[in-house]
Order: sequence, then structure tokens, then C-alpha cells
Amino acid sequence: MTAQDAERWHQAGAAASARGDVPAAIKAFEQAATADPSNAGRRARLAVERLRFGDIPGARQAVAEGRAIGGSPDAKTLDRFGFVLSRTGDFSEAVALFRQAAALAPRDVAILKNLGWGEQYVGDLAAAEAALRRVLTLAPEDDKAWFSLSGLPGWSPTLADAAALDRLLGAVAGDAERSLGVGHALARAQEALGDYPAALKALDRAKAPRRRQRAFDIDATLAAFEAAPKAFAEGPTGPGHPSAAPIFVVGPPRSGTTLLDRILSSHPAITSAGELRAMPLLALRAAGIGAERPITADILMRGARAPAAPLGAAYVEAAAAMSGGGGRYIDKRPFNLIFAGFIARVLPNARILRMRRNPADTVLGNYRQFFGSGSLFHDYSYDLVHTARYVAGLEALSEAWEALLPPDRYRVIDYEALVAEPEREIRQALAFLGLDWDPRCLDFHRNEAGVSTASAVQVREPLHDRNIGLWRRYGEGFGPAMDILRAASRLE
Repeated sequence: MTAQDAERWHQAGAAASARGDVPAAIKAFEQAATADPSNAGRRARLAVERLRFGDIPGARQAVAEGRAIGGSPDAKTLDRFGFVLSRTGDFSEAVALFRQAAALAPRDVAILKNLGWGEQYVGDLAAAEAALRRVLTLAPEDDKAWFSLSGLPGWSPTLADAAALDRLLGAVAGDAERSLGVGHALARAQEALGDYPAALKALDRAKAPRRRQRAFDIDATLAAFEAAPKAFAEGPTGPGHPSAAPIFVVGPPRSGTTLLDRILSSHPAITSAGELRAMPLLALRAAGIGAERPITADILMRGARAPAAPLGAAYVEAAAAMSGGGGRYIDKRPFNLIFAGFIARVLPNARILRMRRNPADTVLGNYRQFFGSGSLFHDYSYDLVHTARYVAGLEALSEAWEALLPPDRYRVIDYEALVAEPEREIRQALAFLGLDWDPRCLDFHRNEAGVSTASAVQVREPLHDRNIGLWRRYGEGFGPAMDILRAASRLE
């Protein structure tokens, strides 16, 4: 094939990508890369599409092949390589590529934002702030840059910053996506300025367009929570896979799961594989569903009919790509709490650690967090009452698992107790995992591994109690959530 053929395939791949046909895009970019083997940019596009499809080994392979070509890749190619590596856990190498790309294209806002996010993931917060402020110099109304900047520790917004964000929130009121980023940044500015009720009002304004745009069925979600223990009683059937390598850290988002992951992965016998998609995809596969979608009661019951051993083997194989192979590893996907019974069937030797935090603080943490509008699992967080019902439902589900699962396989870790008596709680968690004490677990904040979750900043600090009881500062606006928790007997 000729260079002209390669370009034709490349354009076909770009068109398929734009219309959302990822398999067709992958095929086209593979043809383009074959036709033009010395072009690193074609492999960069292929890597991105394979990542979108969930083919992590394939995405990494395309990056490796593209970088092996040598030469001097352009800024966008370097940026795409960095993007794929950052999404597959290689944060340090990703940031190195983002830095190279930004040096070549110092006025490219998209590259500078990736650099800012990457620097935050690896813990260089000063460099992250510098990159994001450069973005806002070039694009003062960039909502994503404002949002990222507002999440950095030490951000000291002025009244003028808050006023600018308030005006910008009004200007983007018709755009549900941009309203979220701007509104959350405004809420953080109001919090930093000490006006917590105003921060809650900013969140309500920010979330209202998306709440109207994407109706969320909280009753269906709660029905799935209630069905999970019933599905466990049915299966999956037969003996599961014998691996004891997986450690699942589960619980509501913003309950301390990233903190626990960070603590445990500071132990030399444990690595963190991040928030893997493997278990929800496996549950869907067990139910005969091939595409990612929200979990329902029907899906859970259908999945209970599948044989356990092949499912466990499939999980171990899928997790190997992110765990580095060999040894114990953590899958820190909070939503895996709904699959605790499924996990106990397909991986009976795995350990499950459930983080529990004061439900009122958990509700607030979820409502304050912008999880990303592309998520299939966080639509509850656009409504305060839905968030409270969601958290109350997960509390009830966890109590059901405590009653059903063996205590040497399922253990609850209390966030407040962990903050108050860290060494005691960490020792007990390690003993549950069959591991000896290691003092590095107390110095988790010195762990240099990258973090890409919403807690990327917090876990680089020593343990503190600043956020315990934070909900009390938000005034009457938080009352509807407290009413839900009170009715569910979840107040402490």
C-alpha cells in the first residue's frame, strides 16, 4: 500500500471515531499503520481507539510500537501517547511525554491541560498549578482548567475569582457539561472563602441542567442493591477460581477507598491495579450482555446462573494487564460493593475490604464531587436526595454482606477509626490479608505511585480529621439529605 492509501485509511478511521464506531476506527487505523509503518502518529490514533474499546494491552502495544519508530514525533502524537499511558496506569512516563509535547506546543490549551492533570497525578502540584494557570492565561473561560485549579491544595481564591466564576456559571447555564465544571469550581471558591451555604447553592445551580437532561431512576438502582444478596444465594455456580491474589477495596465513592488503597499498596507485598473495569464487565458477560451499561436487578439475577470458575479465570487474566503480574494486587473500584457476593463465588479466596464513613459525610462528599459526565455509575450525584438514598442503600447492602459472607473474606474498615488509630486499624487490615506489619503503610503519603482518582491530592497528605463532620457547615440546604438518612436510621 502507498502513502495515499495510508492517509485514506487514516481519514476513514477519524470519521468512524467521530461517529462513535470504535471497532471500525480501530480497523481503519490498523490499516493506516500497516501502510505507513514509519509514522508514529498513526499508531498514536490506533492506541487511543484501542483504549476506548477497552483493549488495554493493545493500546499499550500501539504506544510501544509508535515510540520505537524513533525520530521526532509532533506534539499531538506525544500528547496522545501520554494520554493512553496515563489511562493505563503509567503516570510517570505519561507526564514525561506531556512535558515534551508542551515544550513543542506551549500555546496548545489541550496539551497544557493534560500536563496539568498529569503533574497532579504524580504529585508535582506546583507544576500542575503552573500549567493550569498558563491555560487560563490563554483561555480565561476554560471550565476544565478552572475546575482542576480549584482542586489543588493551597488554592487561595479571591472575591474577584469567585465573582468571575459566578459570571461564567451564568454565561454557560445552557451547557450542562460546562456548568458542572464551573459550578464545582465556584463551590470550592466559596468554601475556601468560608461561605459553605453559598457553596451548596453553587452546586445546586451547577447540577440542575444535567439533572434535567439525564433522568436517573434511583428506585431501579436501589432495587439492584436489594437484588444483589438474592443473586448471591443463586450463584454463580460451582467452584470458583482459586487465586488469592485479588484484594477488593469497595464502598461508596468518597468513603476513603483511595486512602485505604494507598495505605495497603505501600506494603511491599501489594500493588495497586487502580479502578479496574473487569468485574462489572464480567458481571455483564455472565448475564449475556456484551456492552457496558448500568447494573440492574435483572442483570444480577441472570448472572447468577453462570459457572463460577471460568468467570474467575477471566477476571484474573484481565486484571493481570494492570497488576503487573504476580503477587497480591488491589482492585479499588468502589462500585464493586454491589458485586461482593459475585466476587465471593467466582474468586472464593479473594479478600474484600469495605470502607465505611459517616453516611452524612459520605453524602456530602459525593454531592461535592464531579465524577465526570461520561460515567455510567454516578448519575445519582446530580441530586442531593438521590445521593442520600444511594448512600443509605449501600449501607444496607453492606450490612447484608456482613451477614452473608465469611468474616475472613469480607471486612469493614471504619474511616473515622482509621484516622483516630491508624496503626491499630492498618495492622488489623494487614492481618486480615494474611500479611505482616510494615511501617511504610503509615507513611503512605510518601508513596510516589501515580493516583488518578478524585482523591489524588488528599492521599498525598498525612492522615487528618479536617473532613470529619464537614456536613455540619452547609446549613439548611443540606436538610433534605439528613431527612433521608434519618428515615433510613443512618444518622450517627
